[in-house]
Amino acid sequence: MTSYRNFWLSLLNIYHLLLGIYWILRSLFGGTFWWLALLNTFALFVIIPLLLTVPVTLLLRGKRSTAIAIILTVIAIAKYVPLPKPAPPPSNDTIRVISYNVWNRNPQLNSDIDWLLEQDADVIVLVEAVNHHLPVLSRLMNHYAYQYTLVGGIMIVSRYPILENQIVVLEVADSENKGRVALRSQLDVNGQAISVYSVHLSVPRSPAQHFPFVPYQRFIYTIQHYDESRRNAQIAVLLEYVGKENNPVLIMGDFNMSHTSAIYDDFVAAGLVDSYAAAGNGFGLSWSLKPSLPPVLRIDYVWHSSSLRTVQAQIGERRGSDHLPVIVDIALD
Repeated sequence: MTSYRNFWLSLLNIYHLLLGIYWILRSLFGGTFWWLALLNTFALFVIIPLLLTVPVTLLLRGKRSTAIAIILTVIAIAKYVPLPKPAPPPSNDTIRVISYNVWNRNPQLNSDIDWLLEQDADVIVLVEAVNHHLPVLSRLMNHYAYQYTLVGGIMIVSRYPILENQIVVLEVADSENKGRVALRSQLDVNGQAISVYSVHLSVPRSPAQHFPFVPYQRFIYTIQHYDESRRNAQIAVLLEYVGKENNPVLIMGDFNMSHTSAIYDDFVAAGLVDSYAAAGNGFGLSWSLKPSLPPVLRIDYVWHSSSLRTVQAQIGERRGSDHLPVIVDIALD
């Protein structure tokens, strides 16, 4: 019995040690190394075992292990667990925006369009709105007076006049990559010019392998090729554009960036507000491996400049996509 107890306490202590080392490495190096960046992306899953370590160490009567488990749990809650937010003050001057990656293989897009029309949004940004979707998406386009579709699958529809559209090159195409662009739309919202950036950043992977060939499996392939360098470079260019804006800014779309990634802090440092972090409740997970599975990461966002204010933010219900929509009410006052 003693050996059994010692075995499990040793196993839990090893996990505690590894978790502490991970947090130290993250604080020192951010996402510099691919494996550290991968751990950052899935940080919520790294801390899940903490849910068990406190009761198990108590059961095994490991006083020191229990103390360490409690300390690490408190740190994890402070770092990763969103606390309930008080209701924000109301505003008479708000706009509702929706960001939704409709997925290029969406089997129920007609139903999704019905849902979008029911939301009575003022501005909608769609990602992966590819050519074969356009006949269905025309229903949405016909409902809004102003719209623009960018080749490659980014679409914006708006009740407010779109004064201009600009293609923003986030990555120049070369022999290896097709490049990456965003759409900048300047809206006239009751006399206030607002710049809306519609984005779909690259998936964090590259053709290069980190270790010798192994048989293909989707999750293993993701680890094998995980690389944030392209996406992070695109974010740097995007933030450079946003930093030159004189108008209030909205940045909406699929960022392929977890809210626990190190690069997330660059948006905050640029003075931008994550609307869901400001006024949403829960983790706000928005992407799953496929539509039939629960979401595992939050990678869809509505960011805005600090001159705007989030009144309400929520993740929409499961539709036909592998992403969930983000719905945000924003005050202009």
